[in-house]
Amino acid sequence: MSRVLTAFLILTASGSFALGGVNEGGTIVVQALSEVEYTSDQETYCEAAPVPSDCADLGTELPSDDGAIHAWSVLAAFPPDASPRLSGLVFGVDYNDEGVVIVDHGMCGNFMLPDNDWPDPGTGVAVTFNPAQESHVTEAYWFAGYAYPGRDTYFRLAAHPWQGAEFVDDAVPGVIDQIADFGELGFGNALGYLPCPDAAGACCLPSGVCELQREVDCAGTWLGSSHSCDPDPCVWGACCIPGSECRVLTEVECLGLGGDYLAQYPCESNACDAATGACCFEDGTCQVRTEAHCSVDRGEWTWEGVSCSPEPCGNEFYRVEADGSGDIPTIQGAINAAADGSVIELGDGVFSGDGNRGIDFLGKSIVLRSGSGDAAACVIDAEGEDHVLYFRSGEAAETRLQDVTVRDGHAQEGAGIFIDGASPTIQGCVFETNSGPVGSGIFARNSAVQVEDCTFRNNRGAVFYAIDCAEPVAVRGSRFVANSEAPTAFFASYASVDFEACTFWGNLVSDSCIHVRHGNLSVRSCTFVRNLVSSTHYGMIDVFRGDLDISRSILAFNDARYPVTSFTGDVVLSCSDVFGNSGGDYIEDIQEQNGRRGNISQDPLFCDLEAGDLRLDPDSPCAPGPAHTVTACERMGAESRGCSPLATGSLAHGSALSTEGTIGTDSFAGQATSGSLSITKVAPNPTTRQVVVAFESPAQSHVALEIYDAQGRNVATAFSSEFAPGGHVRTVDLGELGIPSGTYYLRISNGHEQSQERVVLLR
Repeated sequence: MSRVLTAFLILTASGSFALGGVNEGGTIVVQALSEVEYTSDQETYCEAAPVPSDCADLGTELPSDDGAIHAWSVLAAFPPDASPRLSGLVFGVDYNDEGVVIVDHGMCGNFMLPDNDWPDPGTGVAVTFNPAQESHVTEAYWFAGYAYPGRDTYFRLAAHPWQGAEFVDDAVPGVIDQIADFGELGFGNALGYLPCPDAAGACCLPSGVCELQREVDCAGTWLGSSHSCDPDPCVWGACCIPGSECRVLTEVECLGLGGDYLAQYPCESNACDAATGACCFEDGTCQVRTEAHCSVDRGEWTWEGVSCSPEPCGNEFYRVEADGSGDIPTIQGAINAAADGSVIELGDGVFSGDGNRGIDFLGKSIVLRSGSGDAAACVIDAEGEDHVLYFRSGEAAETRLQDVTVRDGHAQEGAGIFIDGASPTIQGCVFETNSGPVGSGIFARNSAVQVEDCTFRNNRGAVFYAIDCAEPVAVRGSRFVANSEAPTAFFASYASVDFEACTFWGNLVSDSCIHVRHGNLSVRSCTFVRNLVSSTHYGMIDVFRGDLDISRSILAFNDARYPVTSFTGDVVLSCSDVFGNSGGDYIEDIQEQNGRRGNISQDPLFCDLEAGDLRLDPDSPCAPGPAHTVTACERMGAESRGCSPLATGSLAHGSALSTEGTIGTDSFAGQATSGSLSITKVAPNPTTRQVVVAFESPAQSHVALEIYDAQGRNVATAFSSEFAPGGHVRTVDLGELGIPSGTYYLRISNGHEQSQERVVLLR
C-alpha cells in the first residue's frame, strides 16, 4: 500500500487517534483568483496565482454579471505562531446550485477521495499531501464556475456530511485537529467571509499564572495577541475592593471586580486601610500610593483619591468640595482660575447652585474629575434650571471630564452637556434624569466628541444628538439604559459614528435606538436587549444615506418592527447574533445574512436576563469556545463571558439594569435583584379598566408610578407619594385616567431606580 493511501486511511479513521496537535486552530478559506483567466484546456489551477503568506491578503468576492467563468481555490490557514504539518484534510461544500454553476475542479494534493456526487452541495472530499505541508497558508483544492447574471449568492465551505471537518499531521499515528471555521466566497454584491486564525497571546489564569494561549482556549482573561508573558502582565498585588477585605489578585482580576490595584503590595501591609492618592516622583512619573508609602518611596503625595490618569504631577492642582470648602468654593470659580494643564478634583457630594451649573470650560485644556473616581458619589446637579456643562470655545481632546454624574439638566439642546465647535473627551460619567428634546444627555455640533465608559439612564428626550461633525463621533464602552420620551437614544446627521462595546437596554423610543442620517455607522461588539421601538418604518438601528457595518454584536429580545434598516446604503453584518425580536430577526435589509460571515440566530444565553446581567453563559453560542460557532469571530456583544458573582457597581448592580422590566417579551415575571425597587405583579393583564400593581420599595423614598404609551410618551401619573420600606399594593383605574385602549408601560421610580411592566388595556 502506498504511503499516500496510508495517510488517507489514517485521516478517515480519526476516531481512534489523538486530538490537539500542530494544526490546532487552523481554518479553511477561499481565495478568489480574480486575475486568472479560466480555459478548459488548462489541467490544473493550483498555483495559478501566488499564495499570500498572510491569510488576510486573500480576496473573497467575484462578479456575477460579466458572463465569464472564474476560478477560485480552497486553502488551509494556520495561526501565525503555529508550526503546521498538514498531511491531509476533510471538508465539504455548500452553495445554491440554482445560482452557482461549477464547471471544473481539482485537488492540489497527492490523493483525494470524494463523495459520489462531489462537488454537489452538501457533499465532501478528503485530500492528502506527501510530504506534509508546512506553510501557514496551503492550497488544497480549486474550482471553476460562475454565478447567474444579477444573482448575489455564495459558495461556502463546510464540514464533510459524514466525516466532519478535520486536519491530520504526518505523525504515526496521525494527530487530528478540528477545522476551526469555514470561509465563504461571494458573487455579485454578496460579501465573502475570511476567518483568518489569530495568534496566541497572554492569558491570565485565575491562579495568576500567565500562559500564551489563543482566546478560544483561554480559561481566564485573554489580553490579546499583542501581549506576551514577558514581562508578566498577571502580577499579583493588593486589591482593595469597596465593601470587601483586601485580597491578593492579579491586576486584571482586581479591575474586573471593580477594585483598586496596588502592584506588588501585600495585604499584610494594610494597603487598603489607608487612603491612596497620586504620588509624584522627581523624574515626573506618577504612581498611586498611600501617603505613607509615598513618603517611604521619596515621592510627593498630592491628595486623597487623586489618580495618575491624567497626569497630575507638575500641573496646577485645585480641590473643590461640595460644601464650598477646598481651594476654591465652586467649580466655575476653579475653571476661571485654572491655566492650561491644570487638574480640578471634586470631592464626593452633590454640587448645585450658582457656580455649579451652566459650567463653561472657557476653551481651556484642563481636567475636571471626581477625586474618588466614583461617578455615583460625585454629582453635578442643575436642579432642572439650566445646562449642566458647556464646551463651546474650541476645547480639544486634552480637555477632559471624568467620573462625575451629570444630573437634572434641562434645556432645548444639550441639557446635560452642550458642545459646539469643540472636541472634549468624556470618560466614566453618568448622565441621568436630564430632559430636553435635542440631546438631553449630550448635544454636539461641529465637534469630534470621544465618549468612553459612560452611562446614560432615565433621561427624557433624544439622549445623544450629533450634527455636522466633520470628524467621527466615537462612543465606546458605554450604556444607554431606560431612556424614554424620545424619537431615538442616539441621533447623528452629517456625521460618521463609531460605537464599540456599548449596551442598549430597556430604552423606549419612537423611531430607533441609533439613527444616523447622511453618514456611515459602525457598531462593533455591542449588545441591544429589550428596547421598545414603536415605529413601523424604522429599525432599531437605522441609517439613511450611509453605510452600516455591524460586527460581533447581539440584537436580542427587542420589541421592534425591524432589527435593522437602511435607506440607499449598504448593510453588512458579521459575527453577530440576531434573535428573539418581536418583528422578526433576519428580515428586510438583512434577510440573506443569517449563517454568513459568522452570523447566527440563537438564544445568547445571558447569565441573568431578568436581573440585567448580560454577561454570557459559558455555553452561550456568542461566547468563544470549542464547538461554538464564534470560534473565529471572538466574543459577541459588549459583556464578558462567565457568570461568577458580580461586584457592586457592575452592569447589573447599582444601575437601572437591575430593576428594568421585560420590554420586548410577552412574559412578565416582575423579577428584580434583591434590595431594589421592583414591580412584583400586575393583574389582571390584559384588563378592561383596573389593574392591581404590587411593588417593593427597598427604603423610605418618594415613589411615582407613571404610564407610558407605545411611543414612549408619558400619558399619565397614577400616583406620586412617600412610601415606607417593604411591599405595597395599589389599584390603578386606567379608565378613570382617561386612557384609551392599547399597549402601555407602567414605570415605577424613586429618582435612582426604576422597574416597569407592560399592560394591555381592552375596551
